[in-house]
Amino acid sequence: MGRPKADPSIYESLLTAATQLMLAKGYNATRVDEICALGKLSKGAFFHYFPDKEALGEAVLRNWIRNGAMVYRGAPFWKLVSPMERAVGYIDFTAKLFKSMPQKGCMVGTLTQELAATRPEFRRLAADSFKQWASGLRKLLDDVISKEQIEAGTEKLAYHFIVIYEGALILAKALERPAIVDEQLHLYKQLLKCIAGRKRKHVVSRKQRRRV
Repeated sequence: MGRPKADPSIYESLLTAATQLMLAKGYNATRVDEICALGKLSKGAFFHYFPDKEALGEAVLRNWIRNGAMVYRGAPFWKLVSPMERAVGYIDFTAKLFKSMPQKGCMVGTLTQELAATRPEFRRLAADSFKQWASGLRKLLDDVISKEQIEAGTEKLAYHFIVIYEGALILAKALERPAIVDEQLHLYKQLLKCIAGRKRKHVVSRKQRRRV
């Protein structure tokens, strides 16, 4: 007798349960028994889809990255007219997305902190995700900021956004104050506007000196 056919709903239930638990407790503290209990599935169902917890953890991470990319691709800020409006829209969209999350965290950041030194495949997946994240944001920033306005370059400014967001998630958990994420993203938005305004202010100031 052959193996039963895969049921997409069971697979998704396992991913959903594992995501919820790993965001709340971390990878190592999450047990297969708990995942099955939360998903209302048997252990047999688990092992039908995954040989072990590590395989499930990798699937959870890939699913998180894929879903995140899809959400941003369909975001409304892409339809905004000016480059600055799109960049600010990106930041505001991220803040709004965080508020809508049942579990206030990022799977990429959570698993990176816990597993980067012990599971190379998880670290590589996380690294690729962060690089793609920064690359996408950099394209927005390139339309807003020139080399004359920031010597460090827009790639570093894109990574700075990731540092602020991921760091804010950690602080939000430690301080039990989710509002800190919105506060820090707001500060980044002000920083972006300040940098973007440098060249214009310099040109205006130079013209005024000439008149004098």
